[in-house]
Amino acid sequence: QSLSTEQLALLAAIPAMQEAIAQLQAQVQTLLPPSSDFIPPGWDAEVWRSLPPQDKRHFRFMFRRRNFRPSQQGQAEPVALPSVTVEQLKEQQRAEVAQLVGEVSPEQKREVQLVKQEILRQFWSQAPDEDVPF
Repeated sequence: QSLSTEQLALLAAIPAMQEAIAQLQAQVQTLLPPSSDFIPPGWDAEVWRSLPPQDKRHFRFMFRRRNFRPSQQGQAEPVALPSVTVEQLKEQQRAEVAQLVGEVSPEQKREVQLVKQEILRQFWSQAPDEDVPF
């Protein structure tokens, strides 16, 4: 059977229309409030029933908007930290401070003092001569 060009165009447009319908359905589902008996995937029914209503609303929201699912992450064994002695830690801190501060030469110290004195002179020269009661 021969199909007209209009029918062929419609057949070609069907996948795009199906995609648009699926997107609209997903948007409608996120706009509708979930039923009060909806339990997000990953929750044990007994644990879910023990939660207060505000927590249930929160976890429903997190599931719908952020795809949150409870996991066993919090129950894993803590990772052991590498053993570092107090002396090693103090030495690392000293090395960091020495690297950050660096060495200041006596000439640089004198320059800083001279700049401080000049700034103080300028400040005091701008002060009024009269004694102002506070």
